[in-house]
Amino acid sequence: MSDQAQADSHSDSLCSSQVRGGRHLLVLSSAGKPIFSLQHGDETSVADLAALVAAIVSFVQRGGDEIRHVRAGATSLAFLVRGPLYLVASSSCGDTVPYLSRQLAALHAQLLSVLTSKVEEVFARNAGFDLRSLLGGTDRALQRMLRGATSSPSLLLQAPPAMRAPPALRGELTRRLRRNRPAPLLFALLHYAYTATSLGQSISPLLPAGSPYAEPAALERLLRRYQRAQARTHAKGRDGPAHEYFAASDSELVVAWRGAGFELYVALWPLIQLPAAAAACSQLLRWLRREEKALFLTYTKY
Repeated sequence: MSDQAQADSHSDSLCSSQVRGGRHLLVLSSAGKPIFSLQHGDETSVADLAALVAAIVSFVQRGGDEIRHVRAGATSLAFLVRGPLYLVASSSCGDTVPYLSRQLAALHAQLLSVLTSKVEEVFARNAGFDLRSLLGGTDRALQRMLRGATSSPSLLLQAPPAMRAPPALRGELTRRLRRNRPAPLLFALLHYAYTATSLGQSISPLLPAGSPYAEPAALERLLRRYQRAQARTHAKGRDGPAHEYFAASDSELVVAWRGAGFELYVALWPLIQLPAAAAACSQLLRWLRREEKALFLTYTKY
């Protein structure tokens, strides 16, 4: 069979395996493991489709080329290969290939905002690593984003919607966002809890719907890990308390810091290196200490 015939056969198999009608998106690893799916069908059909997509991408790459799109009758398929991540979108609704490609680019950017750009390092260490556990509840946020894109011109125009506001108010909002967001932690920090022990007050961030800890069971599991970390930093045994504590798991790296007037508990990307984790926590701690007057009630008169 010629290379072209093999490619045509792969394409026909891919189109026949997907559910007819509508739009479907799939993200998988280069090992053929599904990561995210926006389509109908059970896990078995998604797994079979992911293996087929991985085979197609691998076949084209062996020929020294890169697959970008396939047309089969009324169905269009767009591919986006970004290192170990493979993204594919299909539509029989009349969507153009450039539009599908923009959806994939937006999905890829959103995934990196959750998983960070270190995802390539993860797969370099373990090509079969299952990233789905790290998405937590964010798959629902991704689904809402993608479904919302079909009812908004933002993706078509490649520009986010703007909200009307007086220039003075817009300028003040911009200044506050810049002042109160620790920028280096935007994509690396998963969750934190901070206690100003000298004030007897604490703070932790509100959890958006896409957070890995948005579900009560996931948050309870994390808080139990914080309990164990706290026990270690308050230990009274022969070794005494540990002022810095690191504990890694498949879900997150938990860091606990205890110092004069504060306790900090942080959940970070599970494969982050310890020096980077320490730097992130240090940056967060500096911001929290600097903003204590804005975050806490620092003076009470009776």
